[in-house]
Amino acid sequence: MGDTHLNFTDVSRNPSSPTAQQSSGTDGSHHGRKYQPNANEKKTPWMQRPGNKRLVIGVSVVVAIIIIILIIVLPAVLTKKSGSDAAGGSTSQTTPQPYISKCQSTMSKAFTKTVKLPSVNDPRPKVKMAPVPERIGNNVLVKRAYLVEFASDSTDKNHARTITRLLRLSNAIDPSAVTIRRSIQTSLFSGVSFSIDQDHPIEAVENIEGAVAIHPIYTYSHPQPVKTFDYNELYNTGSDTINSYNLTGVRHIHDIYKNFGAGVKVAVIDTGVYYLHPALGGCFGPGCKVEFGYDLVGNSYTDDNPVFMPDADPLDPCPDGSHGTHVAGIIAANSTGITDISFSSYVPFIGVAPQATLGAYRVFGCSSSAPSDAITEAIYRAYNDGADVINLSLGGPGPYSGSAEGLAIQRVTDAGGTDPFRLSFMTPKGDNSFLAYVVVAAGNSGSGGFQTTGDIANEPSSLSACSVDNKYNLLMDSFVIIGPNNTKILYQPGTNYGGWRSITNSTIVVNDPTRSNSNDGCNGPSVIIMGAVVLFQYQDSDECDTETRCNKASVQGAIGCLIYNTNNIAGSSNIPSGSISLSDGLSIISTVAANTSAMYTFTDRLEPVTISTGGTVSDFSSIGPSGDLFLKPRLCGIGGRVYSTISPIAAATVNFTRAYAVYSGTSMASPYLAGTLALFLASLGNPAPNTVSGVASNGVCRPSFSMAMNIFQSTAQTVNIYGSSVLSSTLQQGAGLVDIRRTIAATTMLSPSELSLNDSVRIASSYTVKVFNIGTTAASYVVTHGGAALGTPKNGNSDQLLLVPSYSANYANVTIVPSTFVLQPEQSLNITLRFTPPTGLNTTLLPFYSGFIYVSNQNNGDVVHLPYAGVVGDYSSARIIVRTASNTAVTGVASQSGVYISDTQQATLNATLGIRLTLVAAWSTRLFIAEAISVNDTSLPGQNQSLGILKDEAYNTFVYISDISRNTAVETQSFSDSYQLLWYGSVCAAKSIKNCTTATASRLPQGQYRLRFSALKHFGNISNPNDYDVYRSPSFLLTY
Repeated sequence: MGDTHLNFTDVSRNPSSPTAQQSSGTDGSHHGRKYQPNANEKKTPWMQRPGNKRLVIGVSVVVAIIIIILIIVLPAVLTKKSGSDAAGGSTSQTTPQPYISKCQSTMSKAFTKTVKLPSVNDPRPKVKMAPVPERIGNNVLVKRAYLVEFASDSTDKNHARTITRLLRLSNAIDPSAVTIRRSIQTSLFSGVSFSIDQDHPIEAVENIEGAVAIHPIYTYSHPQPVKTFDYNELYNTGSDTINSYNLTGVRHIHDIYKNFGAGVKVAVIDTGVYYLHPALGGCFGPGCKVEFGYDLVGNSYTDDNPVFMPDADPLDPCPDGSHGTHVAGIIAANSTGITDISFSSYVPFIGVAPQATLGAYRVFGCSSSAPSDAITEAIYRAYNDGADVINLSLGGPGPYSGSAEGLAIQRVTDAGGTDPFRLSFMTPKGDNSFLAYVVVAAGNSGSGGFQTTGDIANEPSSLSACSVDNKYNLLMDSFVIIGPNNTKILYQPGTNYGGWRSITNSTIVVNDPTRSNSNDGCNGPSVIIMGAVVLFQYQDSDECDTETRCNKASVQGAIGCLIYNTNNIAGSSNIPSGSISLSDGLSIISTVAANTSAMYTFTDRLEPVTISTGGTVSDFSSIGPSGDLFLKPRLCGIGGRVYSTISPIAAATVNFTRAYAVYSGTSMASPYLAGTLALFLASLGNPAPNTVSGVASNGVCRPSFSMAMNIFQSTAQTVNIYGSSVLSSTLQQGAGLVDIRRTIAATTMLSPSELSLNDSVRIASSYTVKVFNIGTTAASYVVTHGGAALGTPKNGNSDQLLLVPSYSANYANVTIVPSTFVLQPEQSLNITLRFTPPTGLNTTLLPFYSGFIYVSNQNNGDVVHLPYAGVVGDYSSARIIVRTASNTAVTGVASQSGVYISDTQQATLNATLGIRLTLVAAWSTRLFIAEAISVNDTSLPGQNQSLGILKDEAYNTFVYISDISRNTAVETQSFSDSYQLLWYGSVCAAKSIKNCTTATASRLPQGQYRLRFSALKHFGNISNPNDYDVYRSPSFLLTY
């Protein structure tokens, strides 16, 4: 197959080029001969000399012909030569450039036509804002605040003034009641966020002239790692061990190709970065590791005082967590050569891409949440500042795409117009447009079961990151003592003075080697301990504590105090102290009895130990799919127990001795993937190419987001369920654990790189996947299928989903045509897949089946794969509203005593005191409505007009809410177990929710009523009464 991509050579800068030599001589003359006029020649104007005019015309024609030939022929010749040179191979260990980076290649053109992603509605006509929930898990709605987008071609550039003026004219809203929060003006977005401190109808905002979209503003809760550990020091280990670089191919890229991410810019949108940490460069600005960024909120911003004070310094000065600094270190830290004891690390720790340049965008205050308009602005700012990769280790529950932050992600990943879900109203940026890759943490709510991935992680254009546990763990606060013959004993430091702060060699004196006395050491040491470490036994019946014993030992000259047969001691306030196990204590007694001069080495280093869950999906990692059954998450990074930098301020808060810590979470997996993306881009050049498509001077282009994700997903490593030979569900691991070595060296790619099969009622009859040979030689392929775990989300005794799904080895059958074929370099072939879901299952439980399609290159042994997932049963039949559950919240109406009312006893509810309503949604829903109805009303929503939509007084809104996230059986990091509503008897009886305002609400008269909760079923039609899951409460007497 011919190579149709263009590869122009700049001949003017290549004097050795045959074309350059023919076009000019060494002196700039034609054909190398210099014209020398005769000194006696009459100075007749050159154009008036005989024949010269005809010569000019002739030469012009010839030059024009040559130019045409050069334009048409030369690129093909040069491209062919370039391809020949590449095929010849190089003995140098330079990073291979993936073929997908070639501009305008046949493969890239074919790829663009095959990608099929969820369509994104054009938001331009959306000048209506549907009612939204006041709280989605931990994300809280900012009341009466909006982000309004204007058309990019709007001639009015002072949108803030326009908003204030129009609100005053249309609804008499006082300008002093309007506060402009943010003004976002970029090449991809033009808009303003603002709040209105005055009651107003939503139409006041919807009717703003020139508005094309309106978005609510939510606050994202402050990011918290799942677990926090002080790594302090490690004994005889390195970066490859502590962050599993061997497992993910990072070490291979570092060692073999010397690729450390140089020339790539990675933006971190988080809590800010403590860039004064030497491992992060120690400075901010041009020439520093943290080179660009912005503080969008300011140091004084809190939830109670949400006043923005932005500035150009994104430093994180806060004592809590240092989340953004840890994230930044995973990407690009370099602790080698640091001598300052507060910042040095015994291990020469480096990040995944330590030569990458960082950008820091602070969207959280010290103890605050982050507003979504600040996050949205940060995404656009990072893009405008030239970030190649953008990392967001944040998020919250949200089953559907379409938020302002999500749209920002879509736009920056598709700024070149190469992806099929491009928004139609956006201004095309042209062939040479720049795009960024965006990585988002999937969430830490895996303990809640299926459908717990985060909101922006569910965006189709984000790389949602799941977490795999590190291969190594630490017995935290268990430091190393090295005994004779290199035996290792682990001790826990005392809480008073702590443990040993440097390496110390000493003998150990056993105070009671016979173990015959109780209260060992309570009256002080009974032997000479001067200059040695003393060992005491502890028993629960002892009459003194460890502090008493160790302090008395200090007075008598001991340089350390060990207590065996216990843990978590206070110890001495003056000398190092530690606790050890009974078995280790007896071992020391035995060794010292044989040799009183036995020498022990006491250290401040920790010993990593292999953990059984290493290399498997972390138990906290959120599980897909999205609310519309799209496969999420997409790819895993190492996120369980990851070592990285923190600020010394945060370290001091938790008494860490050095500014490093081990955190766990998809917040750690996300920057791990961002680092591998930096290595990938660095393999294309330094700096990485900006051109997305069209013509680049060196023929190397940046792959589109879809293309890059395809090659990352298809080359990932599949992982098993912990303790099992069965592969984890693709709704847990996505395509698997990243393997950047295989990604960069890939010779085969698949499009699309994942399949969301929907449910077994709506599954397509067949699916087409295109296989690309992106290698340099012909390849014979074999395509096979392998199943992954089937996960059953619930049991028959409860409407609520299980916290831990039931997994089994029930697989689909897949017919593959053709299953064997040969492809030449740059050639592609469509294969057809026909899926038969697993049989013999209870379809009412809606089990999720999954697996992989494997494509094996028989010539070089490379295997790439494509993950898929689907549902057995009819997803639209799922019961959304939880009526019955085992030991978890259910939907109901509570009396003033807090007890749910029932049909067995007449309840009287006093609305003046407030009536508490509980909604529990087992699954997400596009719309939830709560209405008052008469006792005998059995109609469905929309069949008969109800008595009115309930007004929730807790949030001063009406319970007609779109895009409700599911509840989990117990609270997780992001998901709540229920939605709590407070009702004082007020309803809106208008025919349309758009007409419901505070002014139109009225109290129901005293009397008998029921409440109707309605949730739109999956794939349901909002106008079809039969497409709702309906719960009617028991009847009650409403009083005031």
